[in-house]
Amino acid sequence: MSIYLILIIAIVLIIVVSAFVKGRANKGMLQALKRQAVKRGGDVKGGTLLYYPRLSLEFDGVSFIISAMPGGGTRGRRGDMTYVDFSVPSLQDQFFRIMRKSESVQSAIDSLLSVKEIKIGNEEFVRMFKVKGNDEYFISEILFPEIQNDLMKCTNKQLDIKFEKGRFLLSIDGIATSDQDYDKVIETSVLFLNRLKKYKGRLSGRR
Repeated sequence: MSIYLILIIAIVLIIVVSAFVKGRANKGMLQALKRQAVKRGGDVKGGTLLYYPRLSLEFDGVSFIISAMPGGGTRGRRGDMTYVDFSVPSLQDQFFRIMRKSESVQSAIDSLLSVKEIKIGNEEFVRMFKVKGNDEYFISEILFPEIQNDLMKCTNKQLDIKFEKGRFLLSIDGIATSDQDYDKVIETSVLFLNRLKKYKGRLSGRR
């Protein structure tokens, strides 16, 4: 048996095993998202070999997308991740990122780019999370004690929250399949939405 044939067989086996593993993850995720859709009045699209299942919800007139993406496509991410995504287009100029403190690739990149680190919150929150952004007042208006306490209760070691160009993205490590995980990421994201909309309202009131 030639080396090329062995290599082809190995590649085929890797593809088959990967498809099997992703299929199982898709099935567990799909069932969990369907339960969330029933609970919160959303719409679910099933996954394929290329895409994970996707749940669409609406909160206070804002569309939420809950799904997953493979690792490697996002800076600092090695493994797959589950995420919640929504937009507040009127806050295009604002930026913040909240990450659990770790020796991550993204932390190194942020340091090189001189992204401003902002220390805000109680001592425990500062010890657990790194906060970076372009406007300390804006971040202080968003990171109210209620949100800080909520984030500290999150057990996922790779919690990562980013708001940039009007887009909010909360992600956790791995493909979530439990109701508890989805309840947590959705409800935390709703807390952020409420704070972002209140800040937006105050801006509108000044004009």
